[in-house]
Amino acid sequence: HDRGIFTCAPADLTKKDAHTMLFNPGFESANMIIQDGVIIASHCAPASTYDCGFIYSPDMGRTWAQYDLKEFGPRSGCRFSKKNGDGWFRVDLRKGWIERGKVLFIKPKS
Repeated sequence: HDRGIFTCAPADLTKKDAHTMLFNPGFESANMIIQDGVIIASHCAPASTYDCGFIYSPDMGRTWAQYDLKEFGPRSGCRFSKKNGDGWFRVDLRKGWIERGKVLFIKPKS
């Protein structure tokens, strides 16, 4: 598979035929976090038509949405941190894919 968000048992990580696609964002994505039933992933900015693209599922992959946070310019979310005590995820944004950009905090709606 060259793109998409997949699920599999840990023992099946190297068995491509055991992977089930949950969502195909249409662009490369390489970083994500799963916590408390929420999945947040990011587009790879150099490979996407989104400036600063995020992929979001509030229900472990049953429904999906994609967002383009254009106000940040061409950025890729590269490091996701677990929610803090107030429920905010911290995301390091990179210019393109490598150069440090900004820090973004995302809080899913309850």
